[in-house]
Amino acid sequence: MLCGNCIMRRLIAGFIIIIGIILLICFMPYWMWLALLGVALIAAGCFFFLKKLC
Repeated sequence: MLCGNCIMRRLIAGFIIIIGIILLICFMPYWMWLALLGVALIAAGCFFFLKKLC
């Protein structure tokens, strides 16, 4: 069973990944810097999600 802190970090990481995917898909043809921000958010979310938390 995961501790409360681990669950909260996983939820935040999932939320960051979802925001990154939305930015990547919605703004790819228009503003490349927002698409790159989406890629950075996906990478950061994956880092937090895959990091050994507990």
